[in-house]
Amino acid sequence: MIEFNKWPVFWREFSVQERDEIAKKLNVSVFHLRNIGKMGAQPSASLAIRIEKVCGYPKEMLRPDIFGEYES
Repeated sequence: MIEFNKWPVFWREFSVQERDEIAKKLNVSVFHLRNIGKMGAQPSASLAIRIEKVCGYPKEMLRPDIFGEYES
């Protein structure tokens, strides 16, 4: 079983190069990804799905209001 931290903590675990590569794959800025979870910033439903596919972070943890609560 994998334990997931909040997105900002999870995001900081990647190197700068990895963050750049993830942002390019998602077609968004590194700054946008960094700001998710801060000051109410939320990804769109489609971005949450893409994030899950690219780096494995559960879409349910990013948007429980849309996808329901994450169950480990």
